[in-house]
Amino acid sequence: MFSEQEIKGELEQRGYTPLHIIQLKRSGGAPMPLVVVILPKIEKSQQLFNEHELLGLAIRVEVQKNSRLIGQCHRCQRYGHAQSYCTAPPKCLKCASDHMTHLCPLTGQEERK
Repeated sequence: MFSEQEIKGELEQRGYTPLHIIQLKRSGGAPMPLVVVILPKIEKSQQLFNEHELLGLAIRVEVQKNSRLIGQCHRCQRYGHAQSYCTAPPKCLKCASDHMTHLCPLTGQEERK
C-alpha cells in the first residue's frame, strides 16, 4: 500500500491538485485498499476518470455516492449496519421487547411502550 503523501505526489506530478486524500480503514483500524481523493471542481479533475493506473497499480475512479442517510438494522434497531450482518439479539420496534418486530403480538391499535 502507498501512503497518502505518495499518492498526493503522484497526482501532482500528473497535473492534478488534490484537496484531500483519505485512506479508508476497517472498524479495527486496519487500512483498506480504498482511497478517497477529493479534487477541485475544475475541468482537469474530470480527466482523472480516464486514468487506469497509478503508482504501478490498476485503479478504478468512481464518483462518491453522497448518501447522508445512515442505515438502521431491522434486527437490533441500531444504526450503521444491516440485518443480514447482525448477530445482536433482536429488539422489537413496536414494544422494545427481545423479539423480531414481525413476530410482535401488538397490533397497530394497542398501546406501545
